[in-house]
Amino acid sequence: MLSCGKLILFVLGFTFFCFDGVAEMQTNTVVRRERLKPFMDGEWGYISENSGATLSRYDGQGGTVAIPSKLGGLPVKKINGGLNFNPSIRKIIIPPTVTSLGHGAFAGLDNLIEVLIPDSVTNISGATFAQCKKLPSVKLLS
Repeated sequence: MLSCGKLILFVLGFTFFCFDGVAEMQTNTVVRRERLKPFMDGEWGYISENSGATLSRYDGQGGTVAIPSKLGGLPVKKINGGLNFNPSIRKIIIPPTVTSLGHGAFAGLDNLIEVLIPDSVTNISGATFAQCKKLPSVKLLS
């Protein structure tokens, strides 16, 4: 099993790297990328990297979704895409452990009308709220 970090493993001329939940294996001539399978903690899927959890999946009900501050005992530091699989999400509450919202984190949530973002979030990537047609604005909490 691979765990994420800058340098994962060097064995027999193969080097493994992991960035944003994508494993990359390098040899002298070949680079192969593959998506890492997330760990599950209840209805939440996450990838362990950089001493924290990157949220990558949500299999729960819609309505109001409060993202947990910890998954698998690790603080949730980043949110990647994956919440877009539940179109009935209307409100998202992000915990103060999160510092980054990944590319397309909430993209395609057609019924999303409110997002509460703590001031701990210092990076919001492109297309984070793409195709959120009912979202008039986001609230930045201090």
